[in-house]
Amino acid sequence: QRATIVEAKTRVGHAVLGQLLSDRQLWREERPGEPEPVLVAIGRESDDDAIRILNDHGISVFLYAAPVAG
Repeated sequence: QRATIVEAKTRVGHAVLGQLLSDRQLWREERPGEPEPVLVAIGRESDDDAIRILNDHGISVFLYAAPVAG
């Protein structure tokens, strides 16, 4: 069983990479010997470059449309 670290933003951009890598480092320091956590970014929008860069670092990106009022 692996932990999952999630960063939620309205717009998933390049800055999320630094945040998740920092969170992962702190998690590792607090839990030596445990399996590597899964890294995930969620948001409403992003761009192809940000998604490609995050994916290249093993970070999954999930985008969700805003709910429709009604």
